[in-house]
Amino acid sequence: DPTVVGHYYKLMIQNVNRIMTPGVIGQMYPDLANLKAEISGFGWFQGWNDGCNLNDTAAYETNMVNLIQDLRDEWKNPHLPVNIAVSGFDGFTGAESKRQPPDCWDGPNATKINCDCGPQDHGCRRIDIVLSQFAAANMTRHPELECCVVASETRSFWRDAQYSPNKAQGYHFYHNAETHFLVGKAMAKGMIQAISERQNYVLKKEKMTSMDGTIHALDE
Repeated sequence: DPTVVGHYYKLMIQNVNRIMTPGVIGQMYPDLANLKAEISGFGWFQGWNDGCNLNDTAAYETNMVNLIQDLRDEWKNPHLPVNIAVSGFDGFTGAESKRQPPDCWDGPNATKINCDCGPQDHGCRRIDIVLSQFAAANMTRHPELECCVVASETRSFWRDAQYSPNKAQGYHFYHNAETHFLVGKAMAKGMIQAISERQNYVLKKEKMTSMDGTIHALDE
């Protein structure tokens, strides 16, 4: 039901609001006590649970776009920079090349449900989460977001269980420290890019609109 606000969305907003309450950050980090905090970006690294159900997988792109729009509205920041570290479970498996039917995810006959990518990815659930995350960051595909959404590749950071401390929890990347370090580094680079895109986008909009509100064409 799209009219029902999810529990974890509400919990996230509550936690952010608590942290952003004046004085709270200064209590945790005294060196920052005299500085004003602001939400300058949003990072997202998730995807396992939505890849456990074909309907959730099929809805992921729409849900991701809706989440970005909701957070921008919530925090009154219409061009909030966003970085999505794509869900890199199992790394590059080659499953996409085995997709049947070939256009079941994107195309005139796409259902996003009746897909199969062979033994590496039954139902194409893992690869389709990744494709949905990249698609949500595509401003040609989603002009309603306007700008400043960057998806970062992470699949090359996957490390198998034999190289990791927790050999049972693949859904937590086997607790591999190198994986998490590299994902964090990729997210930092992606956020810098998203912030830069926001600065350029806002500057361009300001140049296009004169003080009296007249729209002028820009020289490219």
